[in-house]
Amino acid sequence: MQTRYLLAIFAGALGGLHVDASAAAREDRARTFELSSTIVQEENIDFGQPGPTPGDAYAYSENLTSPDGKPVGTAGAFCTDVRIDDAARTITVNCNLTADLGDGQIAAQGLATITFGELAGTFTIPITGGSGAYSNVGGQLTVRKRDARHSRMIFQIARG
Repeated sequence: MQTRYLLAIFAGALGGLHVDASAAAREDRARTFELSSTIVQEENIDFGQPGPTPGDAYAYSENLTSPDGKPVGTAGAFCTDVRIDDAARTITVNCNLTADLGDGQIAAQGLATITFGELAGTFTIPITGGSGAYSNVGGQLTVRKRDARHSRMIFQIARG
């Protein structure tokens, strides 16, 4: 159960990007966008012993909106616990995320370390690519969790 809440921190990872999706990809070689995300479906999968253990997983989907609340897309992710450090009270997760913005997708993947019981926090992971209007992009995604279900995301994308 604790893993569910800890990974919910990561879940917002596609949340803080304000996007005029097609214009964003075509303008500059480097660009920053913000969206808000709200988790709409989630499932915690507790493998092995009860409680957080390596291999436990968390899947979720979220709605993405512009800062003014306009729907701009959806996102989904699958995260796996890869390290539990009881002494430091942290869990490190590896998440694969995809945001569908209508005219293309942006993919991000990376490790994030989350402190037990914290439902807010900030972390940054690499943007690994995209499709459609976002083909050949890279960069980084910074996630600022507001609570267990809501995030502000900052995508810094650049064309390769």
